[in-house]
Amino acid sequence: MTNSSFDELFLNDTPLMDVRAPCEFQKGFFPTSANLPILDDKERELVGTCYKQHGQQRAIELGHALLTDEKRQARITAWSQFATTHPQGYLYCFRGGKRSHISQQWLAEKNIRYPLIKGGYKALRTYLLETLEHYSNTLPLILLSGKTGSGKTLLLPRLPHHIDLEGLANHRGSSFGSVLTPQPTNITFENGLAVSMLKVAQSNPLQVYIEDEGTLIGRISIPETLRARMLKLPAVLLTASIEKRVEVSEKDYIADLLSAYQIKHGIESGLSLFIEHHKGALQKIHKRFGAENVKRCLNMFDDGIKTLNNQNSTAGFHPYIENLLTRYYDPMYEYQFKSKNRKIVFSGDADEVLQWCEAVKHTGL
Repeated sequence: MTNSSFDELFLNDTPLMDVRAPCEFQKGFFPTSANLPILDDKERELVGTCYKQHGQQRAIELGHALLTDEKRQARITAWSQFATTHPQGYLYCFRGGKRSHISQQWLAEKNIRYPLIKGGYKALRTYLLETLEHYSNTLPLILLSGKTGSGKTLLLPRLPHHIDLEGLANHRGSSFGSVLTPQPTNITFENGLAVSMLKVAQSNPLQVYIEDEGTLIGRISIPETLRARMLKLPAVLLTASIEKRVEVSEKDYIADLLSAYQIKHGIESGLSLFIEHHKGALQKIHKRFGAENVKRCLNMFDDGIKTLNNQNSTAGFHPYIENLLTRYYDPMYEYQFKSKNRKIVFSGDADEVLQWCEAVKHTGL
C-alpha cells in the first residue's frame, strides 16, 4: 500500500484487525484497531525465545503446536466475526509477516478473503509519525488560551476547525484533571493526533484551533515538534468572570466527577474515591502552592463535603474552587503567559470569540 492508500485508511476510519499479542497492542494502537491476537502474551514469549535459540522454522513449528485445535478455532471464529462485520477492513501484525499471513490463510480456508497491510503496524506507525511531523509544522494553527475554568474545552468543539489535545490524551490538563478511565500510551496518543491532523487538513482550513497546553497533559508528552511550534503561535484569549469560571470548574471537577465516581463505584465508595482524588491532587501541588495554602484548601474542601452531605448541594465547594483559581492557577497562568510573549489576535468571552472565529474563517488573520 502507498501513503495515499494509508491516507484513505485513516480518513475513512477503516476497521483494522490487529493480530499482535495483547502486550504489543497495549504499547500503541490506532483509533480504529481491534486486538484479535493469533498468539497471547505467553505464547508469543515462548515462540520468541525459541526463535532466538533455534531459528525461525522451529519457532513456527512451536507456534503451531501451542495453538491447539480449540484455540485455533476460537481465534478463527473471532476473526471471521470481525471480517463479516467489517468487510471493508484490513488485518495486520507487526511487520506484515508470518502472523498476518497465517491469519489471512486460516480465514481463506473458511472462504473469507481478507486483505492485509503490507509492512504491518510498523509501516502504519512510520507513516503517522511522518504525518504528525508534517502537519505540526504546516497546519495553520492558532492557540485557544485562557485561564483555568474559562471554558476552553466547552468552546473548542464549537469552533470551525479544531484539534482536541485533551480529548486525545483523556485528561483535563491540570493536577486535578485526571478522569476515571486511564490515559492512552504516548504512542497511541501520537497516532490519534496524527489522524486528527490528517482529517482536519483535508478541508484546507485557514485556521485550526488548538488549546494552549504545557509540555505534559497528565502523563502524556506533547510531541516536541508541535510543542516548539505552539510556543510561537498566535493566540485567541478566552475571558470569563471569576463567577463563571467557578461555575464551569464546579461542574467539571466537582459535580460531573463525583457523579462519574458514584455511577462506577456506588454512592459511598464513589464519594470516598472523589475525596481521595481531590486530596491527592492537593498533595501534588503542595511544594509549589505551599503548606499553608494547601491546608486552607483542605479545610475549604472539607466544608464543601459537609454541605454536600447535609444539603445534597455542591455549592459549598465554591470557596474551595475560587481559592484554587485565584491563588494557584491564575498566578501560574499569568507568569507563563507573559514569559511566552504571545501575540494575542483577539480577546473576548465565549460568544465574542465564536463570532470572531466565524468572521475570519474564510479570510484568514
